[in-house]
Amino acid sequence: MIKQIFSFVFSLPVINFLWIVAVFGYLIKTRLIPMIDRSIKEKEDAKVALKQSVKAAQESCKIVEENSQNQKVYAQEILKKITVWSDAVDLVKEQETKERQQGTRAITALVKKQEKALFLALATKEVSPIALNNAEKELIKIFTLKDKQQDFLNQAIKDLELEKV
Repeated sequence: MIKQIFSFVFSLPVINFLWIVAVFGYLIKTRLIPMIDRSIKEKEDAKVALKQSVKAAQESCKIVEENSQNQKVYAQEILKKITVWSDAVDLVKEQETKERQQGTRAITALVKKQEKALFLALATKEVSPIALNNAEKELIKIFTLKDKQQDFLNQAIKDLELEKV
């Protein structure tokens, strides 16, 4: 009997159609709609996650930009300090060059002075004995003559008398 009812129910096309619609409705309601809802929720969650990711990326870009600006300012400050340091080094080099030149001039002047003194001492050492010898000979010649001796003594006495007065 159940068989007959079952065969009768399935033999009518309208009822068959209703059964198929009911089964499809049930499947759509229990399976397809929750699956679509999950898919929509996943897409909305992915959208929210993407928005958060974009926001985080923008914040990160802002931080990187700020750091870049800070690095530029820092680099400019370092460049200024390097310029000041370079100028100071150049000034010190110039001063050292001037001091070296002054030292060289002083040493050159001292060497010339010592050279003159050495030349004079050497000349005196070599010429003095000859000059003294020649002067002695000339004095001997002059004072060997009696007239010259007398003139010298008279002149010396006059000079001594003038000094007393």
